[in-house]
Amino acid sequence: MVAESQQACIVGIGQTEFSKASGRSEQQLAAESILTACRDAGLSPHEIDGMTTFAIDNSDEIDVMRSLGCKDINYTTRLPQGGAASVATLVHAKNAVESGMVDYFVIWRAMNERSQYRFGQPKIDLSPDAHSSTFMEWCFPFGAQTPAAWEALSCGHYMNTYGITSEDLGNISVTFRKAAATNPNAFFYGKPITLEDHQTSRWIVEPWFRLLDCCQESDGGCAIVVTTRERAKNLKQKAVPILGAEYSMTFNHEIISDFYEGDLLHNDVALRVTEKLINKCGVAPKDTKVAMIYDNFTPQVLRQLEGFGYCGLGEAKDYVADGNLELDGATPLSPNGGLIGEAYIHGINNITEGVRQMRGTAANQIKDAQTAFVGSLVKLSRVGKQMGQIYKPGTKLSSTVCKAQIMVLRAPAEELEIGCGGAPMQVGDPAELGAMDDALADGTLVGKRYTDEAETMEFLCTRGGDGSVTVAGYTIDVKAAKKLPSSD
Repeated sequence: MVAESQQACIVGIGQTEFSKASGRSEQQLAAESILTACRDAGLSPHEIDGMTTFAIDNSDEIDVMRSLGCKDINYTTRLPQGGAASVATLVHAKNAVESGMVDYFVIWRAMNERSQYRFGQPKIDLSPDAHSSTFMEWCFPFGAQTPAAWEALSCGHYMNTYGITSEDLGNISVTFRKAAATNPNAFFYGKPITLEDHQTSRWIVEPWFRLLDCCQESDGGCAIVVTTRERAKNLKQKAVPILGAEYSMTFNHEIISDFYEGDLLHNDVALRVTEKLINKCGVAPKDTKVAMIYDNFTPQVLRQLEGFGYCGLGEAKDYVADGNLELDGATPLSPNGGLIGEAYIHGINNITEGVRQMRGTAANQIKDAQTAFVGSLVKLSRVGKQMGQIYKPGTKLSSTVCKAQIMVLRAPAEELEIGCGGAPMQVGDPAELGAMDDALADGTLVGKRYTDEAETMEFLCTRGGDGSVTVAGYTIDVKAAKKLPSSD
């Protein structure tokens, strides 16, 4: 397990404006977004020594280095699978900085997808020596030549089986556009839609989905800077830890379609990668306060909600209709408007939104957001606020947050092997507190935390009738909760 000081954190984010005609090269968009991310972090681009982007990004690494003045790159890679690779970039960044191979790692994606070329149009990319993906060779000759057609191959059986209607998909588009309408960075800022607007938009692949079921074709760039928690101390922004980042490519997986998977009703890749994430950081996607799920097409949102465990098989349409994805819903989804409402920068702009949510600076800020989930079809990650942070006296914490704290306080001190540098954290002397349940009933919790510098910080919390906790001194490390057995 990596030392806490070496844990990967996101320390800088940057993006250009999102448009349909940027008026400049993709390389310039890449350089602008990276430079903005470095300035956001308070870091010179000369210090970047690791980078990654998508296999299909048109900007060359050496050209990007020259544009920014990077001195020496220790690690670089390009990732396949199109937008499904967006969260996989965090996997590489996390491993690179935590291993010590890289000090400051940058992720970028820049594209003139609307003005220079059209992602939604057929693009023949078949290789006579069989270097192209197998599904392309079977799809193109028979007319399935666009991402929309491949999505129809994937979702048709699912939609037929569970009676998914066009109106069900429209609820998703309306939700995303509603969020985008109050996000000044979104291309569709100030432009919400109604279900009637969705229903009158033209068919793209009849009878499966319409124009407003599709993500945008956008011009723009996004970038992210990742380093360790230790190095983050000297930078400008409060670090956002990458608590877990996983991905999975299963047998017979194909970009978008997964047509050759055994059962198209199940999102097997999402199920598998969710299991990996839970095993890694102890928290399921549905347990986070806010999520960004790759929304290239609305049917994908339904299948991913089920695959990531938000609801049961065939239940996603009702989960959406019940308002769970709204900004004030049980599990808000893509408060930036997602790829449908904000922009389509191949999913990277969903990651930058997750960082803003953790910083508390998002246009549509979700209240009490402590962790965020980001998913992109076959990869997912969980980011969170700084663990072990000190809350100011008088801060009122939600019942979701204080549940973890109460679990810690109910556990014997010898069970806790956490805290800074692995030093133990202890709760109050049982002789003073008596039974923990009695202490909770009294509404007062007392304890101490020992840091790796052997300093002691005392905390005092009072518990309200609604299950919330008000801090009178300092609070304890929320991360401890996942190391403890259930208190039930």
